Amino acid sequence: MRGFSLSNLKYMRSFAAAWEGPGPIGQSDFGQLPWGHIIELLKTPPPGWCGCGTRG
Repeated sequence: MRGFSLSNLKYMRSFAAAWEGPGPIGQSDFGQLPWGHIIELLKTPPPGWCGCGTRG
C-alpha cells in the first residue's frame, strides 16, 4: 500500500494508540466512516476533558 501522506500516517498511528475497543481494530459501524470524518473525531476532545491535565 502506498500514497499516504505523513500527516495521515500520524493520524492512523494516533487512532491505533487510542483504540480501546473490545478487540482488534476491524470493520464496524465506525469503519464505515470516511477517513476525513475519523480525523475530525480524533481532533475532538473526549467529554469531560478540560485540557489542563486532569479529567472532570
